[in-house]
Amino acid sequence: MNNRTKALVSLFAGGAIMLASTGTAAADVLTGATPIPGVDYVVDFEVVDETYRVLVTDDKVIQDAFDLLNGKTLDAVPVGLVKYGKPGVNVGWSWQIDPDSFHFGSNSVEVCDGLPSDVERHLITSDHYCPWSAVVVRITPVR
Repeated sequence: MNNRTKALVSLFAGGAIMLASTGTAAADVLTGATPIPGVDYVVDFEVVDETYRVLVTDDKVIQDAFDLLNGKTLDAVPVGLVKYGKPGVNVGWSWQIDPDSFHFGSNSVEVCDGLPSDVERHLITSDHYCPWSAVVVRITPVR
């Protein structure tokens, strides 16, 4: 059984997936789930009324994302280096957050705060993006 199958079986056994009706095997992690070691995840963040996505590969950062989705209060602002031109998992935008740089921080400077559309329009004056009002709204295992 590969990591993807293990993740889906484990999530299903815990009652924590929702299969999409598109005919694809998409699985969204719902509250109450725990991460599967060795599996990468796409984390969706809502910032005011906009959404952006980040590929998360670090186990500690993945655990923090799950904790936030499950309602745990953390002093955690998502922070990462912006890479323009290749959106990767960040569908709908022309940029992505470099997975190797992504983490949750407690202190961020104001110059990296804003909306995803501010990043799109190059209004963020930092090379990092750190939206203070970001909320984890979905976590999806990478297939």
